[in-house]
Amino acid sequence: MTLYGRNKKQYLIEDNPFASGGEGNIHKIIGNEDILVKLYHDGHINRELEEKIIYMVSKPPEKQIINQLAWPLEVIYDSLFNFRGFIMNRLDITGELSEVYVYPPKVAITYTKKIILAQNICTVIHGVHQAGYIFGDFNPQNIGVNINTGMVAFLDTDSYHIIINKNTGKVYRCLVCAPGYAAPELLKKCKKHIDNHPEDRLRAYEKTPLDTFTKYTDRFALAIHMFRLLMNGYTPFNGISEGVSESEGSPGVGDEAVRRDNYCFKQGNKPQAVAVPKLDVLPDYVQDLFSRAFIEGKDMPENRPSAKEWYFALERYEQDVVLCNDNLTHMYRKELNECPWCIADKKYFDYVSSISIQDKFGTPIPLFENTVVWQPTNLRKQQGYVKNSMTSPTNTQSIFTSNTSRLNTKQIKIVRFVDILQMVIALINIILWFGSSSVVKYIILVAFLIGIGTGCIKKICGKIRISSWIAIGMYFVPWIVNFIAEEQS
Repeated sequence: MTLYGRNKKQYLIEDNPFASGGEGNIHKIIGNEDILVKLYHDGHINRELEEKIIYMVSKPPEKQIINQLAWPLEVIYDSLFNFRGFIMNRLDITGELSEVYVYPPKVAITYTKKIILAQNICTVIHGVHQAGYIFGDFNPQNIGVNINTGMVAFLDTDSYHIIINKNTGKVYRCLVCAPGYAAPELLKKCKKHIDNHPEDRLRAYEKTPLDTFTKYTDRFALAIHMFRLLMNGYTPFNGISEGVSESEGSPGVGDEAVRRDNYCFKQGNKPQAVAVPKLDVLPDYVQDLFSRAFIEGKDMPENRPSAKEWYFALERYEQDVVLCNDNLTHMYRKELNECPWCIADKKYFDYVSSISIQDKFGTPIPLFENTVVWQPTNLRKQQGYVKNSMTSPTNTQSIFTSNTSRLNTKQIKIVRFVDILQMVIALINIILWFGSSSVVKYIILVAFLIGIGTGCIKKICGKIRISSWIAIGMYFVPWIVNFIAEEQS
């Protein structure tokens, strides 16, 4: 398929998309691996969208951050000069920011790496704000990350909120916002509009009178991302009353928690999530930024810290942390006597264990021939949609642990013991080879090969397998056979 830029430059596009979304498909460009094209579905194409893309192409942010944005570089048309989409940079990402927030972590990212990710997010946001744009939707699924390099990549930039002329009402609106990231003043304004116009309930951000998204609503969402990166991935709005137990408290989910003002560190509140440590594990100057964002900023949005303020505070914080002796992914302030993240981990696993002991399930339902087995959504193959997964770097210093990171400390020690034991016994077998009869030699050779093979299986699986113990048992065979032969002689 051949498409054209505004200057009639031709782009040869692969027919099949390699990624899809609600608005359109992403296609590779034949002969150029550095750029991609986003082609909108027919139902999403309109004149206003075309004008918005043309405007963004003509007024890009600074070059220093453009390589971290899926920014429109050129408007794309078909042979009849119908608007189809835009050209953008191909961004080097290994996953989504939302994956970094998972707790317990699926990938072992060091605390300082999270601080660097946070700083890189601030750099991009500062640059976009400097160019006169507003993000609007801070969905963490629209922020890509490269776990190997710490770089970030902002996707779906065509949804940004762009104010051309506030006096004339010329605005290219952001129409969506991820639940839990909309500022309280925006939620309040939208609710007031919906109460008077219930027919706009599903189009609140589009129909609510301006101002809707502002740089101050962006700062609110930015502070949420800063909190999640610094505090084990949890939202700051998981607060419950100090007098309520974690199992009984209900802070609300998404926007509802923000409406209820359930910031977990406001006076009288505590985090429902036991894995969130106390706020004083952070330095005073970072605590102050969170207070400005979520307490002062509730009534005075202009008091929320900017991306630039966050950047320099994080830079200072990074210089103030030391490595934990027990967990190489943990870093904490020098002034603290013990690692708060180890304490948080222990609280979490103790809490989960107590819940597991209390909960008793009945017997499983029998599986019949025609039973449909449920699979989690992220395991289903989504037609036309490709999502990058988190992968470990190969030739660079890894910020992941090995496969044994899925095991607990006791299991890791057993694995290491088995490794050493196998190597020692294998060495003894080789020594016994010399001076033995041919029959014993063959037995030793077979035992050695089986031991090596099963050891490899254990390594590949990354778990303790029965094959490990079989390998050790096979190593003893030649000794037993040799002993029997000597007794018989």
